[in-house]
Amino acid sequence: MPGVPEATPSESSEPTRTGIPCAAGEGEHLPESLSVTRLGRGALATWAPVPEAECFVVTRTGQDPVNLGAGSRSHTWAGRLEPVDLTGASIGPRTTQVRAVRAGRTIRVFVHEEPCPDLVYVAARGSGQNGWLTEPFAQGLGDRGRRVLGFLREALGRDSESLPAIAVDYPATAVGYNAAAWTPELGNYPAVYAASAELGAVRARNAVMRTALACADSQFVLFGYSQGGQVIGDAFAGLASPVRARVARVILFAEATYAAGDPQVDFRPAAVPGAGIKGRRAFFPASPGTVIESWCWVKDAVCQRPPGGTQFHGDIYDDYERAAAASAATAIRARVGTGA
Repeated sequence: MPGVPEATPSESSEPTRTGIPCAAGEGEHLPESLSVTRLGRGALATWAPVPEAECFVVTRTGQDPVNLGAGSRSHTWAGRLEPVDLTGASIGPRTTQVRAVRAGRTIRVFVHEEPCPDLVYVAARGSGQNGWLTEPFAQGLGDRGRRVLGFLREALGRDSESLPAIAVDYPATAVGYNAAAWTPELGNYPAVYAASAELGAVRARNAVMRTALACADSQFVLFGYSQGGQVIGDAFAGLASPVRARVARVILFAEATYAAGDPQVDFRPAAVPGAGIKGRRAFFPASPGTVIESWCWVKDAVCQRPPGGTQFHGDIYDDYERAAAASAATAIRARVGTGA
């Protein structure tokens, strides 16, 4: 299921009661403290002994429930608890709970709450970045989105826990010519491309909105490349004003609806006069506190519609990735802190 991480291998102080149900009936119990310690990308939960319990039910947000035998006092989730990027999901607080069970009824409850991260990265990949050999459909940030995220984490000293990422779940329909099939890509048809970009904008906006509702203090970095730049730009423009105010940075690479002259945009590495290959977007709404960067190579036909642009994209965006991340990191340190 998109956005739901797969269960990771786990260990406990007692073997899992395979095939023996541990039905935890509800009951009125005051939650007791549960200790959860991070172990690299895993975690260790420990709780007070409950000698009268026949079994335990351990649950954690995003993980499958685990049944443990009598006498258990700890449980370890090995490996990464959350994926580097979630697809079509939202970020929220995580709860770990242990129910001690006797005769089918809960007799004690241990709970640990982990707060939301203070910064969340949301990215939309470019047209056709649906490489089935390396990642399932719609489950990638895109190559540039991944690298910008990596540079940003490096600059801020963060990891996937303190700076999680959400990949926008949308078709990213390819454009151009499919040489293997001797046919044009479906994205060449305006209606097909428009449907892809519109769906992406809706889903990107929803991911931000859901996370904003679940995490009252989290702020956002939004990234989009090519068609994904159009998607992220439209999503940002469509956010309610209070949520837009929580977006620390918008980074657009080779945006297909590039609009020169927008006073809300910091054009990098320099302003160029043309429009994107999919037209010129309406200027962004005023959003004090949010820096919108639009990176466009002057020869890129995606953000500089021909005859201005003469080729599609280019390796120069490799240099832009690190520069954009460094620029964003400087601003984020002042606004949010390192979060490390």
